[in-house]
Amino acid sequence: MLTRTPAPGAALLLDDVHWADSASLELTEHLLGSPPPVPVLLAVAFRSACPPARLVNAIARLGPAATLIDLPPLDAASLDVLLVGVPRRRRELILRASLGNPLYIKALSRLDDDELDSLARLAHRHDPVDADRLAGSRRSVLAGLAAEITAQQPPVQRVAHIAAVVGDHTTIDLVRHVAGLPMSMVTAAVDQLGRLGLLDADGGRLRYRHPLMRAAAYALTGAAWRFEARGCRVHARGPRPGGPLARHRAAHHAGRGPGDRRRAEVAMWYARALGRSGELARSREVLQRLRRADGPVRRRAETFSVAVARQLGDFAEAAATLGTQLRRGGLDPVEEAKLHVELAAVDAFREEPTSAVHHAQRALELLDEHRSALVAAALTLRALATLYLGCARSAREQLADAVVAVDATGDADLRPYVEIVSPLALVEIQLGNYADADRHLARARRILDGLGPSSASPYLLVMESLVHARAGRLTRAVRAAEHLRRPASAATRAVWVPR
Repeated sequence: MLTRTPAPGAALLLDDVHWADSASLELTEHLLGSPPPVPVLLAVAFRSACPPARLVNAIARLGPAATLIDLPPLDAASLDVLLVGVPRRRRELILRASLGNPLYIKALSRLDDDELDSLARLAHRHDPVDADRLAGSRRSVLAGLAAEITAQQPPVQRVAHIAAVVGDHTTIDLVRHVAGLPMSMVTAAVDQLGRLGLLDADGGRLRYRHPLMRAAAYALTGAAWRFEARGCRVHARGPRPGGPLARHRAAHHAGRGPGDRRRAEVAMWYARALGRSGELARSREVLQRLRRADGPVRRRAETFSVAVARQLGDFAEAAATLGTQLRRGGLDPVEEAKLHVELAAVDAFREEPTSAVHHAQRALELLDEHRSALVAAALTLRALATLYLGCARSAREQLADAVVAVDATGDADLRPYVEIVSPLALVEIQLGNYADADRHLARARRILDGLGPSSASPYLLVMESLVHARAGRLTRAVRAAEHLRRPASAATRAVWVPR
């Protein structure tokens, strides 16, 4: 293509080359060393923290034919051009909060002035108390900024979360203690986070390069996980085993009697009642306290808090809670598979298809054919994520497997997992299988008629409206959409609208 380029030549611009695969890097290196016989401008951009070594060497060999441009943070004049029509006061807040980082500017421009003001203060103070408040009220923006962290392997994610929670200037040794990982794994994770441009390691002490990224990593963790991490930090820095504080804790836990357990059980029922009646924020408050309790109530509170977080649209918290349960271990294969199915669903909500495929596949590896509903859920989520990845042919094949599994599952077994019909119908609609989508949605509606109000209902209504619209049944599509506007639908505040 370049060889056939007419005068005056061509410009080839390659951005984010630090993410390039080896074949792309080899091609770029070849173009630098053996350019086509026409005028060509080749511009490559990559992060200085993780430069592709061979490509850098190839550029260096060009001598004066190569021009190095070091990109500093954007300044006020740059924002005047980038944010045309935005009031000056607002541009100043965005610049202070982002510290000139273009990625953060784009995300922060969606917030109101009060939120920007608090973020600007955070960006200059590194205050963990501010990070606590930020993680609750502006979590969706922060979760988007932390996409690079969620794309990493679990040990790297764990180190990133601990460094965010424990605080700036923490030591690698303290992170290793809290993480419970071998030192070699921790140092490898720190090096990876350094290559991503997220962490600085100076003399064994760690510090996030940008306070917003620290807040973003912090926002991905659940409250119970943060409580546990801080407890590990106290034990690492504080009293010796058997010391006064340790004895006080032992006496406190030993004093938990039947009355405490009964109160915890009642509080758990109260949290469930609040959640099912649509009082999601109040339900989460009760659950946060229960997740610090001992015994089986803690695990039930964690499980229900995932459902509440999903209904609130707080998918980062849901994913963090599920990840904590997986890391804790001690699960039988079915319990572990359930967590992977939940994580696949959450990642589908967050439009993280690669991770969703991974969790769905892991669930299928753990399950046998007797767990038909869970197998059906995992197959459905795998098909949906594969479709999101753009692999329509593979998604069609996987959809066929999912349909067989769902149809083979009886109503009684499908009832606890009836929400899975919505993503199943979505894949069927996107692939043009309207008759199957109608059939499955009608079955789900029949199951729900015997259950009363359910968080699955709004999602099914979205799919019913969508399939009617795609099939040309516009009056029925409008009728289904109108049902979503009724007060009864308020039990679920965040409805998954397909892209």
